[in-house]
Amino acid sequence: MDARIASPIFVDSLAVIPTLDGKLLILDMQSPENARVIYVSSKTKLNNIIFLSRMGNTLVAATPSRVMIIGSSEGEFSEGISEVAVANKAIYVFTKAGEIVKFSPSLKELARKKFKFAHFSAATAFGGRVYALDQKGSLIVLDAALKRYRIYDVGKVKSFAVTSGHRIYTDNKVIALDKLKL
Repeated sequence: MDARIASPIFVDSLAVIPTLDGKLLILDMQSPENARVIYVSSKTKLNNIIFLSRMGNTLVAATPSRVMIIGSSEGEFSEGISEVAVANKAIYVFTKAGEIVKFSPSLKELARKKFKFAHFSAATAFGGRVYALDQKGSLIVLDAALKRYRIYDVGKVKSFAVTSGHRIYTDNKVIALDKLKL
């Protein structure tokens, strides 16, 4: 079960609020009576918005089963989603099947890397690198093109793992990602 929920974001005078049922509620703070609803996914169970970010004039939103972009171009990617990260004009999707997929801002697939063993519990991207923590304790560090990678053993993940800034927090451990080499 995925109990995560993304935080709301603000774009100019708009508030974009993720819901637990796969929708984005868009409120214009100047006229809140004109609220708009966008369905990211219409599944009835486990459909909370787990990721919400802004990339220029495009919103990137995800549920556990679908990633969607909303803005100047629109698109979607529907596979089991573990994590999503946005960095350097790219969208990285970490699937439940152990794949990391790199997309352009228009959701055109640019690269894909499969790790047979991986079930991702936390992931992020920054500084030309992509970081993915597997539940069994493998921390995968990749270049932005998903061509080169290195795997670190950080110990099995027994509880939740959270990324914040350049760190992953899990099981009373703090992993400084910007200190790792590729």
